[in-house]
Amino acid sequence: MTTGRDDTTCPFCHTQYSQVSEFTDGKWRVECPTCLATGPTSTDSDSALLRWDRVALDALLLRTVIDSSPNVIMVQDYDGKYLLANKALADLYGSTHELMIGNTAAAFNPNQEQVQHYLDDFHRVMDAGQTVVVEETSTDVSTGEVRYYRSVKVPMIGPEGSPRILVIAADISDLRNKQNQLAAMVDALGVLNEKLENRVEERTEELERANFELENLARRDQLTGLPNRLASIERIEDEYKRMQRTHTPYHVLMMDLDNFKEINDTYGHSVGDEMLISVARVMQSTIRESDFVGRLGGEEFIAVLPGTDRNGAMILAEKIRHSVEALEGTARLTISIGLASAVARDDHGLTAIQLADEYMYRAKQNGRNQIAAPDSD
Repeated sequence: MTTGRDDTTCPFCHTQYSQVSEFTDGKWRVECPTCLATGPTSTDSDSALLRWDRVALDALLLRTVIDSSPNVIMVQDYDGKYLLANKALADLYGSTHELMIGNTAAAFNPNQEQVQHYLDDFHRVMDAGQTVVVEETSTDVSTGEVRYYRSVKVPMIGPEGSPRILVIAADISDLRNKQNQLAAMVDALGVLNEKLENRVEERTEELERANFELENLARRDQLTGLPNRLASIERIEDEYKRMQRTHTPYHVLMMDLDNFKEINDTYGHSVGDEMLISVARVMQSTIRESDFVGRLGGEEFIAVLPGTDRNGAMILAEKIRHSVEALEGTARLTISIGLASAVARDDHGLTAIQLADEYMYRAKQNGRNQIAAPDSD
């Protein structure tokens, strides 16, 4: 075998070098110091490129593919020494794959707790002899940024049966960050939606209360606080419908203060208003809880007495008359009351009101401060 020196360029990794050549089997051959490919010298014909060592070519192509991959690719032995480390892994640790080969991660990663965690994990995979796929994190030494990876860990057997592990880790940090951002947005939207729902619920309750108050105002006499004409008519209609179902009659009292216009003209409306309020209180304190009393307007009042016979209605009417007469104030008050019974044969709920109203005027014609009613129901 004869040796010589030859200047050439590797056709695979394009390294220019001056390398000692060997004359073997009648051919001068050179070896690339970078990719270790061997082949004929540059003095041979162009077709000689086809005779470059195929194993070296395959190794170079594999090295190129591994280093071009954005995924972290590495092989470690049981002691944690790198047998293969691609550019993505070297960049993560701020190193080169040449420096990493033969060393452990402890030489490049200052987080020794993390290094030991990964080594223990690799041992479990190699001992179990089963491939695992997991999601995990790693810290970029150069930036301190935490990166997310989806890792495939494959146990291998090296020369002489020594255990090894192949790890291929895809960086899913951008995906995970977007997922985290989306989750944060969903959480924020959930909180906002909950606040909106609570606000809508509060506003609904406020509106319901406001509507209830408006309905009360629409059915309440502002001076005395008694139900007004609208509420009184509604109550009469309800009682009439109930009577149609149960055939149980009820009684109606139509009541009007005597000579109230003269009191207003003599003492003024403020005194008259105070008297109306006093009369309303007397009526409310006299009737039963199941009874109804309302102000129709002016000095006119109505009472509805469900489930009361004629005798009971007369007794209650007399209590009201006497209580009004007994009121103390600027002027003496009396009241005329007309009583009528509502029965199932009535055409509508207002029939009893009309009849009671007629007898109320009859009481006034008979001298006021009295009760007038039909001789029988």
